[in-house]
Amino acid sequence: MIYSQNCYDSVARTFSWRKLDECGGFDAEASSTLGDGEPVGAEKELAWFDTEAAAGRYLKAAVAAGLDTDAADLRLSALQAKVNAQHKGRPETAPSVTSPTGGPDDQSAPADEEEKTTATA
Repeated sequence: MIYSQNCYDSVARTFSWRKLDECGGFDAEASSTLGDGEPVGAEKELAWFDTEAAAGRYLKAAVAAGLDTDAADLRLSALQAKVNAQHKGRPETAPSVTSPTGGPDDQSAPADEEEKTTATA
């Protein structure tokens, strides 16, 4: 949970699509791993990695970075499908995640969109 919190804090300070996908992928993997079980004493972690809560964090950051809600949903769905395929040990069959400029995100967004420094108060 601490890694996820720090990851999203990092995205808020200096935005990059690669880092956002790393955070979202981690959360998706954690959500999938935790599943529906309720380990005693892990209520806080279960709430943090709840599928809807994790998706909300990702979508909020993607929309703040300039994606419209539909594009953010598609990006998150592709990321979740990729993580789920890997989690189940199957070869990846999900579509590749694309950057907001439309190209594959294997190298993240173009250099001029790669890093956005946000003002801190």
